[in-house]
Amino acid sequence: MSEELYQYDSLENMIQIGGGYQYLILSNTTFNILINKNIIKDDVDKKYRKLKPDGLILSGNKAPYKIEAIVENKSPE
Repeated sequence: MSEELYQYDSLENMIQIGGGYQYLILSNTTFNILINKNIIKDDVDKKYRKLKPDGLILSGNKAPYKIEAIVENKSPE
């Protein structure tokens, strides 16, 4: 498992945002790792699999979760 997921126990600390949605805070974990560990469904386009999102909004009651939105934190210019 990604060191980030293991170190911060991210899956145990997903933030519930109502109606069956969860927010998973990330920054150093690729889509590939999440797919290989069966955390998210294998429906991410291959050209994006090496990217590291800052967070994901997921739906579902158990893994593998469906990605509903990708969160990228950018500083204002």
